[in-house]
Amino acid sequence: MKFHFAKAFLVSILIACNSGILFAQNQNLQDIDALVEQTRADFTKRGLTLTADQEAKMRLQHRQVMVQVQMFQGAFNGQGNPVLRPQMPAVAADQPPAFTTEALAARVGQLPASEPVQVQPRRDGFELNGVRVIDPEGKIFRYSVNPSTGDYTYLVERNDGRRLVKRGRGTQEPAFPIAAVSGRSGTWSVRAVDGQSSQGDMYALSPLGLVVMREDAAFEFVPGRAVRSFALPKGWNPVPLQRGDISGTRYMLVEKSADARPAEGSVGSIFQGFKRLTGTEVADDYALLNLDTGKIVKLAIDMVGKNVTKMSECRKQNAVVNVCNRAESFESLWGTDGNPNSWHYYWRVVWMDTPEGPMAISYQRGASEIWVFDLRSGKEVVAFRRPLGIANWALTPGPSGTYGLAAQLAFTVHKVPDVRKLLDTAPDWTGKEAEGVVIAGVSENSSATPPDAAAAKPIIATVQATEAAPQN
Repeated sequence: MKFHFAKAFLVSILIACNSGILFAQNQNLQDIDALVEQTRADFTKRGLTLTADQEAKMRLQHRQVMVQVQMFQGAFNGQGNPVLRPQMPAVAADQPPAFTTEALAARVGQLPASEPVQVQPRRDGFELNGVRVIDPEGKIFRYSVNPSTGDYTYLVERNDGRRLVKRGRGTQEPAFPIAAVSGRSGTWSVRAVDGQSSQGDMYALSPLGLVVMREDAAFEFVPGRAVRSFALPKGWNPVPLQRGDISGTRYMLVEKSADARPAEGSVGSIFQGFKRLTGTEVADDYALLNLDTGKIVKLAIDMVGKNVTKMSECRKQNAVVNVCNRAESFESLWGTDGNPNSWHYYWRVVWMDTPEGPMAISYQRGASEIWVFDLRSGKEVVAFRRPLGIANWALTPGPSGTYGLAAQLAFTVHKVPDVRKLLDTAPDWTGKEAEGVVIAGVSENSSATPPDAAAAKPIIATVQATEAAPQN
């Protein structure tokens, strides 16, 4: 008897709570306009004005409270079992914007003055001039920085799965939200805090905002401005991984579309692969596209390189040979050994904004050449060339927006302290093919040239194609 009484008592309490919640919800729906009007009257008495942004925030807060009430009300179904509800999106489509575009422009205008910064990557976030940039809302797993100005954006992934894009400059003030990203790979929706939105197959960060991309179009969002649309030229598609400053340089990386190259496995594709292997044809599957002018800067990078092959169902035939029954080829930034897939386009080209104008560095023509491009003047310089291959290369940001370049030729590492000086002093190879072994900069292992002299005047040496090339 006591058990039935207790059960009935609990049920009555639950019904009362639900009734109270429903009443409160309906009351909120009826009174929100009255609350706004009362707040406006209070502001008027104090000589203030309730702005449209403040009113929108008030309504948004009331709606969020109602959502929480609904979630609490529906936490249990009629049988007493929990009800699982989908996560709320970061920014719902029917919610009013948190800021107007003009207010967002004013917020950007309050950022600290531009100044060059040193960038250092970290597992979570990054460093600017030795100051760690991290975010309390979640882990930073993607970012874009302009070292010449200190502008940056980064992407935060929260524990609830929501993704936020934040914008900042320098280290004096924390970054602020500019957009929310929702969706999954291949289908993304971006909604800015000022209400502007865009959908696409992929998106990329830039130091001033982000770019949403589709098969033949791109949409650039810079906080404080209207979204700009760009139609890509026929025969070119955007790539999802952009290792460069799109907003500062106005260039984005594109690859040849399927209808602009021979079908995979066709006779034309096999013949093209043979010609590229023998050096009778130069790959040109990638290019840098200027969004404003439509100018194309072709890069000698092969699309085949972005794929890796994983062997399985293998058996040992002898001490050095394994026979495998299955091979799977797929695009990957990383090789099967866990190291970077250096043939993938992401590792082969980087472009940036500098005080003297935008420039790009590309590791191309197989693994034999490293070129530097002045994207403003069109000048092209061969920084390094070795017909038997360049083992690896690295670009390092320096002070005041400069960049240093290093490449390993055979067993010696050669360095260019200032890539911009190399562009200014080296011969122009635009439209030409480099010949012989080109060594720019000074040898890391050489003591013949002091570091300060090397920084003042990079050495350019061109010799005949031979492995007996003199070392600096």
